[in-house]
Amino acid sequence: MGEIKSTLEIALEKARSIKISSEDRRRFKGEEARSKAREIFQDYIDHRARSADLGALIEKSGQEPSLLRHHLVEVFLDSLDPARESERIWEGLGELGLKETSPFREALARIGEDEETARREEAQRLEKRLSEALAEAGISGTAVEPNVEGTSEWKEILHSVEKRRSKALQRLRREVSQAIEGDSSFPR
Repeated sequence: MGEIKSTLEIALEKARSIKISSEDRRRFKGEEARSKAREIFQDYIDHRARSADLGALIEKSGQEPSLLRHHLVEVFLDSLDPARESERIWEGLGELGLKETSPFREALARIGEDEETARREEAQRLEKRLSEALAEAGISGTAVEPNVEGTSEWKEILHSVEKRRSKALQRLRREVSQAIEGDSSFPR
C-alpha cells in the first residue's frame, strides 16, 4: 500500500530541490549586511559603541568587511539631516574614512537654513496674497489673520521646499560618500 506523506514532508522535499541563484545569494548577503549595519549604527548612536570600535565591529561581524562597510556608510549618510543632532554621525563618518568634516557640516547647516528661509519667505508671500484677497472681498482689519497652513497652496509650497531639501541632501550624501570612498586607509 502506498505511503501517505505529510504536508511537512512534501514541503521539505521541495525545499531540498530548490536552488538559490547567485543573484539571490548576493541580494540576501546585501540585506543581511544592511541589517547588521543598522544594528551597528544604532549601537554607535546610542553610545554603546565608541568611535574606535567601528573597525572592530566590522571585523567581528562575520560579514564581508567591504560590503558591511559600504552599507554602514549608507546608513550613516541616510541619517544625516539638518533637523537631527549629528555630532555622533560625523564622528562615525570620520571613523569610516571621512577626513575633513567641516565643509560637509557647513553644507548640512546651510541646507537647514535654506529650508527655514524658504518656508518663512513663502509663508510671508502667501499670507500677503491671502490678506489682499480677503481685503478685496471686504474682509480686513487687525483681527484678520489668513490661515496660510490650511491652504492647498501651502501644501504645494511645502512639497516644493521638501523636494529642494531632499535634492540638496542627496547631493551632500553623494559628495560625502565620494570623499570616503577616495580614502583607502579604513579596513575594507
